[in-house]
Amino acid sequence: MYINEKGIKRLAFVISLVLHLVILFVFVPHSKLKIEAAPKKYHIPVQMVVQKKNTLPKGDSRQLIKKKKNQKRVSKKKYAKKYDKGKPKSIASMPGDRKKPVITSSVDPLPPKEALNNEWSGKVVVDITIDKKGNPIKHSIVKSTGHEVLDTAFVKTIKMYYKFKPKRVMGKNVVGRIRLTYTF
Repeated sequence: MYINEKGIKRLAFVISLVLHLVILFVFVPHSKLKIEAAPKKYHIPVQMVVQKKNTLPKGDSRQLIKKKKNQKRVSKKKYAKKYDKGKPKSIASMPGDRKKPVITSSVDPLPPKEALNNEWSGKVVVDITIDKKGNPIKHSIVKSTGHEVLDTAFVKTIKMYYKFKPKRVMGKNVVGRIRLTYTF
């Protein structure tokens, strides 16, 4: 019997399929799916005893009364320290207050082309006035580099790229000043 090439390929496919099925069903262990129930939640009864605030235990009543009297005395002393002649002392500051504005983000200024070509350098000191929202509104140059181009570059960088948290007094933002320096 003569089998052509196409028949040989079909026969090889069928034999391969049969062998794979035999291996799959005979040699591979069959595991049964086990579905485990969720563990039961146990409810444990808890006893709670509620006592009235003014109720004192029988044995310790004298000691507790003494402690309460001492606490009252201490609190009167604290009250006397806080208040002078019936007038409350003024509060100096609140949490979160800042004595001066704070820089939250900054960028180094790029020196102008003219300064790079002439190799100019120096240190500039600038006072900046920050408004209630944290924006720079005024500036004054305290110490110059000696080159107006460098000073202007630093001031422009401050106005465009610097972010500030404003000065904060008694929980309210106020206008404040900060001094910045940069060396080119």
